Amino acid sequence: MDLTQYSPIASKQRTNITLGLVNWYCYIPGLQYDTAWATNYANAYDPAVINMNAMSGYVYMMDMAIAAAVAAVNNRSDILPYTTVRIRRFSDCGAWWPAVEAEFSGHTGGFATSEMAIGVGEKFADVVGVAGAEYSAVAKGTAEVFSKYQVPFCSLNSASPTLSDKNNFPYFFRMISSSGMGDYIALLYKDWNVKRMALVYQGDDLMSTGFALDIKKGMKRNGIEVITTIKLKGKLTQDMVEYAALMLKRTQSRYIYIAGQVDFVSKTYFSLALLDMVGKDYVYMGVNIPIRISTDTSKLSPKLKLLTKNVTRMAELGRGFIAFQSFSNFPVTPWLDIFYNHFIALTKFDNQTQLEQGLDSANNVINYWPVGGGFDCAMMLMMGFDKLLRENPKFTPEQLSSRALSKYLNYSQYLDLGYDGLVAQPVVMNSQGDLMMPFMASSYNGTVNPSMTNSQQNPFFMDTFAFTDLRATNITYYDGARPVFFDGSHTPPPDGPPIIIITPSINDLKSSNGKGIVALISVGLLFSVGTGAFFIKFQNIKAVKMASIPECLVIVFGSMLSYISLAFYVGSVTAASCKARIWLVLMGYILMMKPVIMKNVRLYIILNSKKRLDAAMLTMINRIVIAIGVLIEMALLVYWHVASTTTPKQLIADNFSFYVCRSVDAPGSVAINLLTAFTTIIHILLVVLAYMLKDVDPIYNESAPLATIFGKA
Repeated sequence: MDLTQYSPIASKQRTNITLGLVNWYCYIPGLQYDTAWATNYANAYDPAVINMNAMSGYVYMMDMAIAAAVAAVNNRSDILPYTTVRIRRFSDCGAWWPAVEAEFSGHTGGFATSEMAIGVGEKFADVVGVAGAEYSAVAKGTAEVFSKYQVPFCSLNSASPTLSDKNNFPYFFRMISSSGMGDYIALLYKDWNVKRMALVYQGDDLMSTGFALDIKKGMKRNGIEVITTIKLKGKLTQDMVEYAALMLKRTQSRYIYIAGQVDFVSKTYFSLALLDMVGKDYVYMGVNIPIRISTDTSKLSPKLKLLTKNVTRMAELGRGFIAFQSFSNFPVTPWLDIFYNHFIALTKFDNQTQLEQGLDSANNVINYWPVGGGFDCAMMLMMGFDKLLRENPKFTPEQLSSRALSKYLNYSQYLDLGYDGLVAQPVVMNSQGDLMMPFMASSYNGTVNPSMTNSQQNPFFMDTFAFTDLRATNITYYDGARPVFFDGSHTPPPDGPPIIIITPSINDLKSSNGKGIVALISVGLLFSVGTGAFFIKFQNIKAVKMASIPECLVIVFGSMLSYISLAFYVGSVTAASCKARIWLVLMGYILMMKPVIMKNVRLYIILNSKKRLDAAMLTMINRIVIAIGVLIEMALLVYWHVASTTTPKQLIADNFSFYVCRSVDAPGSVAINLLTAFTTIIHILLVVLAYMLKDVDPIYNESAPLATIFGKA
């Protein structure tokens, strides 16, 4: 008799519900299928069918953990007292084929969605809940379909934070921590004074991309810089590895997190090791950790294939890798013995197999095999069903069996069950239906576990040294425990070369430079306004009138524009402020220089003329020339404004950064050259006039001031 299909308690025989088990049953040969349902699955261990050192053993152990939960509930009257729970097993990867171990990587989205998930939703309507294992990329499709049919789905290993979105997956929850993991990792980095890290991730894997995004957000929240993010494909090639190594070298990365499936992490890490990117200066970390590689390495360096044959050398290269994983310990819960008793009764493992495979005690099974999440998933589903019926006496087991109550069974039904499980005691879920657990930090110590060298399990010894709290606020070290780094030391290496802190230099109103500029503008404008007022007030006095009041006022106005241009040196430098600076200073310059030049040209003409001149006519010509000069300057500035690009450019000197204005002509434009040439000509006229007037009577001679202006301007 199949113990998972039967209850000896009379009251529980009133009605039946079915729990669906989803797994990679394509690893197990000899199964027959109706759609995706494995119709002839046998609970008892058969070494001719199940290889405990291959994936079939991995799948079998997860399956039996869930089956043990069903058997436990069927033998209790306090959970679902009027209902027997039965099992249907569904493959999300089809039937077995000879090369499945080498060829199958878990990605079967099309079959899993179209055949398995829709089959559960429509053909097998007795299935009221699903528990099992799927890759995140596959679970994204199946969880969405199950939610459409209102079938709750508990996953024990689909880890991508993408699945936390309850708008898309309202009937999905899981016995694994996911969202917010970056905050836990940041606790360890901050404890080691790490302020920068690099991220390498498997870009074609949903779990990995989800974790990469989550980690980047967590680093940002905690003030840790992600200095490079390297996206690689799951089917790794040597070119990809060399690219990753180049990027890590260029950014001088020292702390490197690898997010990906186990095979990707293993190949990436050991391939980088062969490129001398693993050593005393580097610290690698991951949830999935590098293990012995058993899959195809033909696209990678031939040295990697040789390395995989030397487990001792792999362990040496792995020393210092930090495993950051959900906290696990020996559970203190009455469900542990209940699980183990039903597990052994179902599997019928003999004593020799129990000893060889670490199955001789409940704690060993939990420690060496991924069974806790499967047992807890099934228990959470069944306890959630039981809670719904107990809290709503009007609901009946028959309604549950017919899916009439499915609309009440979304993820929120399983958040507060008060269940002390095998994975956590109690099982605490967050508002997204993800298991909340502390994390533990362990480091490879460089040695090999001889009993595991031929197993699918990790053959390298790890030493656990610290753990976080539940809500990522604190990290605690075990007494006497310290991390082991690559060189065997216990001191975290620096996170890179010394950081040169570049201090931005901004002339804002809080800085002394900014205050000085504002003071200069204020004094200059005050002086200019005062001078202009003087000329206007005393314009009828002969001595003042002889200075040519209109020209003097133009000069004063030009000086005001020059002072106002200084205002655009205060605050942040922008393209607009750069253009304003140039417009104002050049217009101010031409308004000041042109009257000075024409005044001295007029003087030179008068002093060198041999006949009496018409003073009014000469003054008018003088002012027309001034106006023409100003208009030419304005036209050139308009041309420059339209035909060139002016932007701020950052410069760094003595650990200070500041911005200057940089103007570049558009293709085919000569605006800057023309503007420079015209301004230079005006400037040169000053020294020419100074030379021409050198012999003039000192009363009228302005050659010295002209030369001074030339030298200062």
